[in-house]
Amino acid sequence: MLNICSVKIIYMKNLFAILIASLVCLHACKGSDSDKASASSDARAAGNADHPYVTAIINGKPWHAVKDEILATYSEIDDKLQIFTKDAAGKMNLLLSFAPFSKTNVGDYNSVREGTAGYGISLLDENLQDDVELDYDNFRQGAVANCLHITSIKEIAEGKIVEGNFASSMNPSNNYEPGKEKVTVTEGKFAVLIKK
Repeated sequence: MLNICSVKIIYMKNLFAILIASLVCLHACKGSDSDKASASSDARAAGNADHPYVTAIINGKPWHAVKDEILATYSEIDDKLQIFTKDAAGKMNLLLSFAPFSKTNVGDYNSVREGTAGYGISLLDENLQDDVELDYDNFRQGAVANCLHITSIKEIAEGKIVEGNFASSMNPSNNYEPGKEKVTVTEGKFAVLIKK
């Protein structure tokens, strides 16, 4: 039969074991929370590093620009933002032109013909090894309303991150003939940095 001292020792051992288990569990939970906070912080940092990108579906096929080949420029003279892109093959390179940029900012942009060029969406074939060079745009044979959208502009130390989307069907720019097959761009998305 156990005496009172033995019972107290067993009780103290059990209490000590429960205390150790609680501390281990508490430490694990705190570590998990700090890991989550660290992961969340990393995700926010990565979110800033996600730009630049330009993606789209062209005639039903996924297309994306090479990250190092995306350039966003803004001209105060004609209040125009242009996004130049190249894909890995050097073919089907999108050019997005927004104007008036400072007046419209976040909002919808139309394609507009201006002289021999214009604002809107262009698809430029720069593959010199190709037998047939064929460029497309959505402004030469008539303007397209709301084909470009800027959804957000965020100020950061390096400049402005501009995000948005775009979609339109386009006619050939060069060698234009009525009834010639069009190119359709859908699900276009972008995020670019306009440097200060």
